[in-house]
Amino acid sequence: MLLNLFFVAACQHLRTRDDIEAEKEGAQTETPSGPVQPPKYEVPTPQAPTQEAPPQASPIPAIPKIGLILGPGGARAYGHIGAVQNLNRLKVPVYGTVGIEWGAPAAALLSSKGQVYDMEWQMFKLKGDELNSKSLIGSGGKANDVSALKDFFHTAFGGLKVENFKHPFGCPAYNISKNQVYMMSRGVVEQLMPYCLPYPPLFKPFNRNVSAMRELKMAADYLRSQGANYIVLINVLGRDAGKKSLVRETESTDAVVWSEIASYYAKAQAGVDAVIPVELDGYMVTDFDKRREIMQKAAEVSQKPIEIWARKLGF
Repeated sequence: MLLNLFFVAACQHLRTRDDIEAEKEGAQTETPSGPVQPPKYEVPTPQAPTQEAPPQASPIPAIPKIGLILGPGGARAYGHIGAVQNLNRLKVPVYGTVGIEWGAPAAALLSSKGQVYDMEWQMFKLKGDELNSKSLIGSGGKANDVSALKDFFHTAFGGLKVENFKHPFGCPAYNISKNQVYMMSRGVVEQLMPYCLPYPPLFKPFNRNVSAMRELKMAADYLRSQGANYIVLINVLGRDAGKKSLVRETESTDAVVWSEIASYYAKAQAGVDAVIPVELDGYMVTDFDKRREIMQKAAEVSQKPIEIWARKLGF
């Protein structure tokens, strides 16, 4: 009963795909918390193509305001930290983030203070002994309850509210019962995370909600509604989609699901202006015991692609 009451209350602070589409059209939308004002957009200013730009590259705004999407990947999402470290070193400003699945806590930590080293510090508060005791490593095909991460969420976020973040943040959640996607962008962070993060093989649905893994267009639209004008996806699933299993049981249903998701992320997506692929060959979505290696590997393999991309944008 308490969980149902919590979900009803939480829904008053959610944004659906329809809400965001209405904002894009400049119309006021009535929500349970009052009218939503039409957002102000930064209109991209096309530049003359250069020899470095790919044939179908998105126009680069005169002043790029980067909206960053940190994609899914289970333990591979620790690779986001290494990639963001490279962005930080090149002084690339991030104006807002959306995190999908395990990209959600990483994105929230980056947006909360805008400090990549705080993001790293907090993400590694998920201790190895906690992971082992809660069977998040090598779960043997059995999905866990995301409430196992309650202590981690509380330690990393405490009573922080998204409204008090330095930069905008959101994470998409799919409600199975209502067949509806919500952009979780308001309220207490540790209460939002259980809706955005669950996905097999690690976690079963929370209150009939799982991560909305395929909502890249919604993520991009949300970031633009918050003032970003150039949307970048960091893809820790890599470009070699579907050719190598992301779970150890290569013939399992989970292997098929993650292969399909990796293939989806390897394709061009509407609303996403640039993709930074992070090649993490050999690491599985369940390799939380190797998360330090994953972070370091991501910093290494993403350095050159990020430098090339940043030069094109004038950073």
